[in-house]
Formats: sequence, C-alpha cells, structure tokens
Amino acid sequence: MSNKSAFSFEIYKFPFGFTTFAIFIPIIVHLLGFEIATFFHFIVFSTTIFFVTRKSRFNAVLFLFVVTWFLILCLHFFFKGDLQVFGYMQSFFYAVCFYALFSSNGRPLSGKTLLQHQYRIYGLLFITLVVEMLANVLRIEHIFVALFSENSVGKSYQILTSRILDMVVGYNLTSLNSIFFGPQSASIVIFMCLLFYNPTDKLGSRKYLLRFLLCVLLFVISNTMTVTILFIIFLLHFIFSSNNSFLNKPLYKITITTILFFTGPAIIAIFFGALQADKYLDIYLYKWTQPVKDLSLLSSKEFWFGISPDSSLSSYTDSWEFGAIQSVYLTGIMPIVFLLILLIYLLVRLIFLRKNAIVYMSENSTLLYQSARLGIFIIGFCFMSLIHYAAIFSTGFFQLIGLHIAIAIYSMDQISNVSHYKS
Repeated sequence: MSNKSAFSFEIYKFPFGFTTFAIFIPIIVHLLGFEIATFFHFIVFSTTIFFVTRKSRFNAVLFLFVVTWFLILCLHFFFKGDLQVFGYMQSFFYAVCFYALFSSNGRPLSGKTLLQHQYRIYGLLFITLVVEMLANVLRIEHIFVALFSENSVGKSYQILTSRILDMVVGYNLTSLNSIFFGPQSASIVIFMCLLFYNPTDKLGSRKYLLRFLLCVLLFVISNTMTVTILFIIFLLHFIFSSNNSFLNKPLYKITITTILFFTGPAIIAIFFGALQADKYLDIYLYKWTQPVKDLSLLSSKEFWFGISPDSSLSSYTDSWEFGAIQSVYLTGIMPIVFLLILLIYLLVRLIFLRKNAIVYMSENSTLLYQSARLGIFIIGFCFMSLIHYAAIFSTGFFQLIGLHIAIAIYSMDQISNVSHYKS
C-alpha cells in the first residue's frame, strides 16, 4: 500500500478534526486580531479536490442540490454584484466537501465510527459549557467579559442573569453565553447535547446519563423561551410519535400527560415568565411581527436577493429578532427556501428507510440510521431556532451543521447500498 493510499484510508477524520478546530476559530480570530475564517474555505476545498478519486460515488440528489446552490450564488453575483449569500449558505459547502471526503475513504465508514467521532465533538462542547458554568458559580465571569469584549468574536460576552434561578430560589447566577457562539446561544448548544445524550432513546448510548442530567441542569439555568418551545416540540415527538423512544408507551404517556396537566400553569409561569407582563408580551409580539410586516414592503429584487450591502437593517425595520426574517433581509429568500427543501429531503428519505425496515438489516445499518437521525434532529432544531436567533449563521455552527448534513446523506447512502446489494 502506498503512502497516499494509506493516508487516504484515514481521510475521513479530516471533517471531524476540522469541525472541532472550527469551533475555536472565533476565539483564535480574537486572539490573533485578524479574520482567518475565509482562509479555511480554501483549505477544505483544496483538501477535497486532492483526495477525491474517480472511484468515489456521489449521491445524485446531492448533485442536484449542488447545482441549485451554485445557481443561487451565480444569480446573486449577476443581479446583486456580490457573493454575500455564500456566508449564509456555507454549511452546505462544508457538507458537500465532507461528504466527498467520506466517499473517498479507503473503505465504507461504519455507523459506530461515525457516532464515536460525533460524541467526541459533543463531549468537547459539553466540557466548555461546564467550564463556563463553573466560572459563573465562582463569580469570575468577568474574565470572559474582558476577553470577549465588544466587537470581538463577532458577539460580545454578556452578563445575563438566570431568570429561572432568580425567580424560583432567588439566587443570582449568570446564565451561559457559550464562549464560542455568543449570547443566548448556549441554550441551543445545550439542547443539541441533550439530543445526543438522551437516555430515553432506544438507539442511543446509556453511558452518558450523568452528562444528560448535567445538561438538564444547564438547560434550566440557561433557559430561553425559544429553545423551551422547541424542547416541548421534541418532547412531544419522543412521547407520542417516536418508535425509538422509551417514553412512547401508554404508562409514560398517561403519567407525563397527567403531570403536565397539573403543573402546566406553573411551568408556563416559570419558563415563560417574561410573557406574563403585558408590556413584555407587547414587546415580544412587536419584535416577531414587525419584521414580517416590513418585509412585505421590500421590492421584488430585495425580496429575492436581499437589501444592498451598503444599507443597514435599521433602514428597513425596527426589529430583526426574527432570525429567518433577518437572513431574508440580508440575502433574500432563496437561502432559507434552499435549506428548508434540503431538510425536507433528508427527513423524507429517513422516514422512507425507516418504513421499509432497511435500518434493521444489520447492526451497522441501525447505527448508520441513528447517526443520520441524530444529525437530522440537529439540523431541524437549528433551522427551527431561526424563529428567534440567527446563531447558526456563525463560524463553528456552519461547519458543525455541514458535518451533520454530510453524515446524514452518507449514512443513508450506505444503508441503501447495502439493501441494494442484498436484494
């Protein structure tokens, strides 16, 4: 075996290693004092071109998405004169590159291998959350404030009091920011960890129960209303519709429904306390509806391609809290539609594999299915988080979401390839 073939056998590790490194890019940018994120686009692209071989097999539907993605970039360049839209669609760029590297590996990757590397990434994210919380408990969060000041890492570190702890026990503790992704994005990262460490998932690992419980605690401390709404949606899925959840049993359904019936008002008062006062409710309703109203005033060109790079959002609307609408203002409707269609494709294909029992053909197929399923959960959750935050449109998140897209498509391809071979 040649040195190149020996190295190419391990090339699948590059997407995981690069994604892990990308999480630290905002901090590195701050410490170095200059932007380096763009440079890494070329590293990933060059690595992909170098290791892709003629024997590599590629998903035909993915190729169609690539053509559509490239067409959107061309339209923006032709009609708007810039490629700002790439910044909001780069997760797909990384997804294609990572998928190509997976497909160019010396042999098919097992579901166990894919899951192990993903658990390592989320283990790192979990550790950073715990470290940040310990700093807050020790009252030394001013270190983060000094390090991540205004205009550093894109988003400044903020002192945000945990509303739930303050309301329930009167304890003043700073909530998590996420030192990588900015204020209020910690709840998103925590929930992503909860999905991976979920002990009620029949296909998941049971050895992460302690991490799950700690994530529940971190979630309560760093609660945001947006993620709480999404948490409820996913919880209802695991209770009433998921065939792979231990909670989807008559006894659990009755028990949980009864508990929620009697504790529902208290839960709403605690987790949605900001909406109890009329003035705060009016503020939130304004922040979520005004951008939509102002969006209707855009010209056709602005609706499809976004406002001019020389313009500011404040010239078009007084509020841009709605993450999805904010991206439409900046880059037009096409990126959002593209990501939504991609998510629907992934979800429909996963359901098709599940209903046709292909995932039960072997232990490896089941693990591949779980890898794809968790990835689609993460992608869907991040997309739904755009009802408020635009945190997923940041360095680190781009690569992580791209990795999940690549793994989901690759895993489902491997399951289909095995089924076709056996048939």
